[in-house]
Amino acid sequence: MRRALWVPALLAAAIYGYGAYSHIVRGEGADLLWICNVAPLVLALGCSLGRGSLVAVSICWLAFGTPMWLLDLLGGGSWMLASLTTHLGGLAVGIFAMRQLGWPPGSWLGAVLGHIGVMGLARLLTPASFNVNLVFAVWPGWEHLFPSHGLYLVGLAVLASSSYYVLERLALRLMAPAKAVARGVQV
Repeated sequence: MRRALWVPALLAAAIYGYGAYSHIVRGEGADLLWICNVAPLVLALGCSLGRGSLVAVSICWLAFGTPMWLLDLLGGGSWMLASLTTHLGGLAVGIFAMRQLGWPPGSWLGAVLGHIGVMGLARLLTPASFNVNLVFAVWPGWEHLFPSHGLYLVGLAVLASSSYYVLERLALRLMAPAKAVARGVQV
């Protein structure tokens, strides 16, 4: 039987709710489909259902997106407290939940497929001016590196997929000693 983690689920839901409120008040509701803004919602669902795979997906998305968010800030992007709670708070809650629920092998692939799905929704539901998940245009200032948007998306997909895979390998490696000790096996 799966064990629900209600406190982390409520924290993740509160992080999402605060982010949603902040974006809507600013007239930026479309930004709710950025992968990092979706991640706390997936995290809340994973914690409430006791599904380590959903927790792992949210960690993948946040671990990949947080450096991108920091690059955006360094490049003059707008600062919001809700972004800080989403990226760092979401990661903290996710890591705590992962320690309780574990990281199911193969979750990285779920992160890839989910990312593609969220990108498709962003393309269908958000205006091009928001460029949510970079589905409409190359990030400003990077045009000289990518001659076409298609090539840019392929590059991002390879980078994200590789990052998710490596993150999973690291997570499983870090969790292996804890599992062995819990079974009474010397490490």
